[in-house]
Amino acid sequence: MPIWRSIPVAHLPRPFPLFGQQHMLLLLLMLIGGVLWLVVAQRCKERRSLRAFEWSAAALIAFQYTVERVAYLILRPDYALVELLPFQLCGLSILLSVWLLIKPGRLRFNVLYIWGFGGASMGLLMPEVEYGFPHPLNLTFFLGHAYPLYVVAHLISVRHFRPRISLLPKVFAITMAVLGLMMIVNPILGTNYLFVSGKPMGGELLDFMGPWPVYIGWMIAFGLVVALVLYVPFLVPRKKPAELLDPESAGE
Repeated sequence: MPIWRSIPVAHLPRPFPLFGQQHMLLLLLMLIGGVLWLVVAQRCKERRSLRAFEWSAAALIAFQYTVERVAYLILRPDYALVELLPFQLCGLSILLSVWLLIKPGRLRFNVLYIWGFGGASMGLLMPEVEYGFPHPLNLTFFLGHAYPLYVVAHLISVRHFRPRISLLPKVFAITMAVLGLMMIVNPILGTNYLFVSGKPMGGELLDFMGPWPVYIGWMIAFGLVVALVLYVPFLVPRKKPAELLDPESAGE
């Protein structure tokens, strides 16, 4: 079958119960990974060493994501290439994470802040994963959803970025544009990016939002509420160091 046409995928059942021992172990490992990331980044006192760390992290994330896509094509021949494009929120967040590490920017940071903590975190809490621990694709799945959170934490703690609620309208507009684009792409490719064509295997939360397409409206409303809640901790003015934007990255 041509690679530009999708084929039905018989998803495997989730290999472990939500918040069981294996799931909690994986969440703990992701937390430890984030702490180690910040410890190393905080030791980069000079700009040159910080940029070297960020470029290295960006290269590692991009390399792992690419290898994971290739591994799925090898291990799961029932997948079509069009189903492995970076058009899910996780994949888009990975691309944005790499871009931010290479070229930090305020608007991109705010987008990743909302996509990461409002979306990628849900992939950690309610994973749609087909392999159990310690299968490599299990680890890459969890890391792929943890990396955006690592990058956001890095930009907040190391580069002193701060989420700005004034940018929420732009973040919402970008998100809606991507959602609308996937509504066009999915019927063409036969895919289900951003889950606008059907509920995912691990869609426990969406099960409370009604049938298709009703749940899409509720999903948007829920996402907006989550975004507002995520900005609450940063509404209180406080003195803070200036954001460490490189001269060539001073824009959005």
